[in-house]
Amino acid sequence: MKVAAQTDVGRVREHNEDSLHVDEALGLLIVADGIGGQQGGEVASAVAVQVITQVVQAAFPTAADTEQIGQLMRRAICGAHEAICARAAANPDLSNMGTTVVLVLCQRDTVHIAHVGDSRAYLLHHGRMRQLTEDHSVVGELIKVGQLTPRAARHHRLRHLITRSVGGPDCASPDLQCLPWALGDFLLLCSDGLTNMVEERAIRKLIVQGGADVHATSAKLVALAKTNGGTDNITVVLAYNE
Repeated sequence: MKVAAQTDVGRVREHNEDSLHVDEALGLLIVADGIGGQQGGEVASAVAVQVITQVVQAAFPTAADTEQIGQLMRRAICGAHEAICARAAANPDLSNMGTTVVLVLCQRDTVHIAHVGDSRAYLLHHGRMRQLTEDHSVVGELIKVGQLTPRAARHHRLRHLITRSVGGPDCASPDLQCLPWALGDFLLLCSDGLTNMVEERAIRKLIVQGGADVHATSAKLVALAKTNGGTDNITVVLAYNE
């Protein structure tokens, strides 16, 4: 597996509230997009990535089958939630902070995915790209019931309101799934700073054109998001199964 990861503050924000982590040896990929403004968002996403990484690394190679990995992912995200809440309780300046999380474990021919919020995972298989995660957001709910199109959602005034977060009022339960991971497949994790700025067909085109050079492709994705406005922080993790 080849992996490239990049995060950028964008062209408008003063602070980068996104965090990421890549552990190629474990096949562990994480993207988190903090909420709560400046320091709060930065702290929440960083704490989530740190705690999830520690929990997952401590469990391997014990966790082996799909059920065990699902339990591990749930436990890691719940641990991140508790850590964020503890930090917020100890510092009033950090109250109401939280974060999205998309967490992936790649194992041989399988990928395990857990997510909370509207950071996304995509799979590109035989040139076709599909979104694996469902946005936990106001516009995501409107799309689900047919009141909004995905294209319109990218510019909707409520697009930044998420309905589920790590560190929010309740311990957020992640959505879990396990999918095939074939040779030649690409896996993309990203914050909404990419998907709100770049249409999916343009993302797919760059990935296909870039092939195995995932580092060049990830840089081009970030650059295109900035060219199109860069109104939010932009984070991309792109993995290629070779």
